[in-house]
Amino acid sequence: LGCDDGNNVAGDGCSDACTVECGWVCGDNCDFICGDGFRALTSEEKCDDGNTDDGDGCAANCAVEVGWMCTPKPEEECGPDICDALSGDGIMVGGEACDDGNLESGDGCSSSGGLECGFLQLGSFVGTVCGDGMYAGAEACDDSNVADGDGCSSSCSV
Repeated sequence: LGCDDGNNVAGDGCSDACTVECGWVCGDNCDFICGDGFRALTSEEKCDDGNTDDGDGCAANCAVEVGWMCTPKPEEECGPDICDALSGDGIMVGGEACDDGNLESGDGCSSSGGLECGFLQLGSFVGTVCGDGMYAGAEACDDSNVADGDGCSSSCSV
């Protein structure tokens, strides 16, 4: 599609070669449409995932939501952004099973936001469950019960 915005500047919707740039709609003026799946890279759009739904990483006003990162397609592909939850930021969003505010594995929440074996999350707390048979975290032992006097105490200490 052709356009002519009266200048030879790229990035304003109409390229220096007078073609409509990805994410823009041009008539007498060029403008972007939030939610159409095409981020106008030099516009106010910080993301465009192809909808105007909140809670999926890209808000209804095409702003990146807290706890997310949205990546645009390369200019030559021109398509919707991919939004992923930011692991390790302490904010549980999207498909994260947990987010303990760090990227350390072995503390109950993996670096990719997955709950590790032997751990349980209750609200923002990630911890072990003594007596579940899963030796994890600070447990010195876990013998699948919470009985004292059998070598592993009810608090999973020796």
